[in-house]
Amino acid sequence: MDPLAPGTTVVVGPGPGDPFAVGEDRIAVLRALVADLMSRGTRTVGVGLGFHLLLAELGLAGSVRPRGEAAAQQEIDVLGRRATVGYGGAYAVLAGPHTDALARRLGLTLWYGPGDGELAALRGPRTGGCAFLPASVLSVEGAELLTLLLE
Repeated sequence: MDPLAPGTTVVVGPGPGDPFAVGEDRIAVLRALVADLMSRGTRTVGVGLGFHLLLAELGLAGSVRPRGEAAAQQEIDVLGRRATVGYGGAYAVLAGPHTDALARRLGLTLWYGPGDGELAALRGPRTGGCAFLPASVLSVEGAELLTLLLE
């Protein structure tokens, strides 16, 4: 990877794709990209599939399950507010048994989504992201939520 200018933020965008399909070339390349960015200390933000790959790299992903609908609008508590957000992905990443403890050790704040144990967003040093799609027409105040994630 070419050197990035200091202070650069890289956004790893939405899918489609199963974040745990490590045998797929595209997923393997994206996982390697996220690992490289994180190891260099580059501020890395994940959205949708990119968020799921970020969770996996940080060791926060327990498992993945298919979402019932490919596109859905949900109300969740995130970033200190109740928000209506649009999900576009076919997968949800669930927290593992040690996710919260590990997140605290890494200095990360996690928010959970509408499903049991479903990770919706994270924010911390040099990283942030969300499972929902802030640029979707289904996300009310999506730009504001993305700005809050980048703080």
